[in-house]
Amino acid sequence: MGRALYTELFRKLVDLGYFRAFAGVALPNAASVALHESVGFKPLGVYEKVGFKFGAWRDVGWWQRELRAQTNLGESGEPRPFEGLNPA
Repeated sequence: MGRALYTELFRKLVDLGYFRAFAGVALPNAASVALHESVGFKPLGVYEKVGFKFGAWRDVGWWQRELRAQTNLGESGEPRPFEGLNPA
């Protein structure tokens, strides 16, 4: 189920003009890490003891996935918002 949801999300993000997706995972969580890496996320780093979950402070790992190539950072233009979301 997670893979199917991510596949659709990635498609939508590309359609809206985005180049990268990011994921934060409270650690340890081998199943979530495996899911994210199986759909193409690469590890970026870990923020130590910044997330409070299940009664304890947890490290949060960060992953990044390229959605499409971006050769020139100025070429992309502004991404479009998701429909139905009101900008702040």
